[in-house]
Amino acid sequence: MEITNYEGVSYRDDRLRKAARIASAILGLSPKQLDRLVMRVHDHKGELTVYWLDEPTDAGKLAFTAAWTECGEHSVRHNAPVVAS
Repeated sequence: MEITNYEGVSYRDDRLRKAARIASAILGLSPKQLDRLVMRVHDHKGELTVYWLDEPTDAGKLAFTAAWTECGEHSVRHNAPVVAS
């Protein structure tokens, strides 16, 4: 999973790693299993965007929301790939 932030500073990356670890624990997944679900997490001024590889489950969304709240932030967006019809 790629970790990015708008400033390129390490403390924001550390916070993203912490959020990913918490979300992984909530979901009962190993880091490798989470990597198969999430392509990237990005912090932009305290707003977390989770870029999913497939449509996320409600449990997945809630896990990242809870994890980000634990990191002191509250705004979370979820992006999933668009499936062509």
